[in-house]
Amino acid sequence: MQVYPTSNQPLDMSRLQDRLSKAHITLMSHPETSLYAGVMVMGKSEFSDIIPTAATDGVNKFYNPQFCAKLSDAQLRFVVLHEALHVALRHLTRHPEYFKDDPWTANMAADYVDNAIIMALKDKQLCEPPPGVVLYKKEYEGWSFGEVYRDLQRNPPPKRKGSGQGQQGQQGEQQQQQQGSSQEESGTLDHHDLSRVGEMTDDERKEMTKRVEQALQQGGAYAAKLGQKVPRTVTNSLVPQVDWTDVMREFVVNQVQGRDDDISLRRLDRRWLSMDIIMPTTVAETVGEIVYAFDTSGSINDKQIAEGAAEIYSMAQAVQPERVRVLWWDTMVHCEQVFTPEHYDDIPKLLKPEGGGGTIVSSVSKHMREAGHRPDCMVVFTDGYVESEIDWDGMPPTLWVVTRKKDFNPPVGRVVAYNND
Repeated sequence: MQVYPTSNQPLDMSRLQDRLSKAHITLMSHPETSLYAGVMVMGKSEFSDIIPTAATDGVNKFYNPQFCAKLSDAQLRFVVLHEALHVALRHLTRHPEYFKDDPWTANMAADYVDNAIIMALKDKQLCEPPPGVVLYKKEYEGWSFGEVYRDLQRNPPPKRKGSGQGQQGQQGEQQQQQQGSSQEESGTLDHHDLSRVGEMTDDERKEMTKRVEQALQQGGAYAAKLGQKVPRTVTNSLVPQVDWTDVMREFVVNQVQGRDDDISLRRLDRRWLSMDIIMPTTVAETVGEIVYAFDTSGSINDKQIAEGAAEIYSMAQAVQPERVRVLWWDTMVHCEQVFTPEHYDDIPKLLKPEGGGGTIVSSVSKHMREAGHRPDCMVVFTDGYVESEIDWDGMPPTLWVVTRKKDFNPPVGRVVAYNND
């Protein structure tokens, strides 16, 4: 990990500690940021020379003294609030799989969400962005982590200088999995350390969630008395909900598990191909085909289609199936697109929705049977307002992602409600 360059002048650590404490007190007592007071006192807040700027492990907050010494009081408050927001919104503890699957995008998404909340504060003297790159888009104000993450996957910004030039070898890969891609690569303000989250038991994670929610609820009640509105992003984080993207990932992965752990050359291990080494995968690692069936009736909007498309890209990258088949349907299947591994990087650009009429989901099963498709599993995106008698005979294990009709009850398969977080 990079160490922030030291100054020729020795630091007055006592004065620096006083400034950090003052930043906390100012933020905790300010009407616009008192909401986060309980979160700010959770865990440790201490200085560390082994991080370049600042960092959090989802519980504790760390600050590089050389970096902080160069900040104004308003800039220091910005950094302190930024770290507190990572904990308040449970970015690392709630979404660890995102940071493992695509750390570059997840790191940026978390920073965009935090910075949008800070930049929306009415008191512009309270927090000032530190010098350098601070990821901020006004359009992301009010967006959740999941919404920003999927938007960045659809429209990925260029990687910064140094991308892919970090630690090498097995040790470097392990460290990158635990702590995410470097700040230099993503342009994030701070470092997001997954090592503590990875060591948490389920009970510890639940307890952490409970503590954060209680702190925010108490802070929210106080903020309301002061006439302050709680940001939508924070409000959403307090609502228990199942993330449909997590359910979809779990569903697809579960179709792979439980098979015989045998080797197969049916699909080569792509991790070795760049070195001209042909290695088989295990059968347990191999997914033959995944079908995504998109309801393109008039009630499904472009944003929902785009987010579903982003998840197709994400799953293709994570699972590497032999084929991804996408069906666009309303009263009939209008278009069928088939992607193989060489297309997976370009899936967001290649998808071409067609349709826009009524809704007959049995047209999908009819098309599948007539075409003789036999995928390993299937994900259906629909508003749920379909015919009362659904013909789903002979279909593979199916996950139904439902955008509107929450009491939708298909003849077989699992249902998860679409949400924006």
